[in-house]
Amino acid sequence: MSWWFRDIFREMERMMRETEEMMRKMFESSEMWDKELDIEGKPIVYGFSATIGPDGIPRIQTFGNVDSVEGKLLEGGWREPYTEIMFDKEKNVIRVIAEMPGITKKDIKVKAKDRYLKIEGESSTRKYRKTIDLKTEIDPKNIKAKFNNGILEIEVKPKQKLTKDEYDIEIE
Repeated sequence: MSWWFRDIFREMERMMRETEEMMRKMFESSEMWDKELDIEGKPIVYGFSATIGPDGIPRIQTFGNVDSVEGKLLEGGWREPYTEIMFDKEKNVIRVIAEMPGITKKDIKVKAKDRYLKIEGESSTRKYRKTIDLKTEIDPKNIKAKFNNGILEIEVKPKQKLTKDEYDIEIE
């Protein structure tokens, strides 16, 4: 066997030892991280959604039970549900959809004030909470909500008519 062939196998063995050591350290640090953040044995739910808003500006929202700033679990086992907000200018309504699996209709409370919706849902196994800024004054007496199969749909009437984003311009 030639010398370069033996060197390749020695190098591969060295790389395997380094990889095993890196994996060992990674698992040790993740166990320490679990204990430090008090998440050992608790489920971690985290996700994000990227959309383009009605004003053309990209929006990124997070959901789950991890505080995206602190990197810690939310207090009390609460989760932020995934939500989607849609503006229907034809019907002059704002639709809010929230995914809240694991709870029933009787577990949910929806409150409205000024330009905010507050959603809470709590069962024996799940807890959801989120306050949503709709960026426009709403009529709290003119809100419809329905819940089916883990999906909460809320239809809100704004106090002022939603305006068009685009207008026809006459070309001279």
